[in-house]
Amino acid sequence: MESLGKFLLRCLTGGVAIITLNLILAGQGMATYVGVNMITLLTCGVLGLPGFLALYGLSFYQLI
Repeated sequence: MESLGKFLLRCLTGGVAIITLNLILAGQGMATYVGVNMITLLTCGVLGLPGFLALYGLSFYQLI
């Protein structure tokens, strides 16, 4: 039960972090965007911070 709680907390935190960083980057004029959907939430939930960074790393990689 504790593992499920941690997983759901990481999913929620990851979703809020994605929305927040999208707003910050949009304000700075950056043309990158990571959508909030089941795949991105599962990535953040399973991998945590490395998953969050990987999502934005892939997003920035597509700009190149």
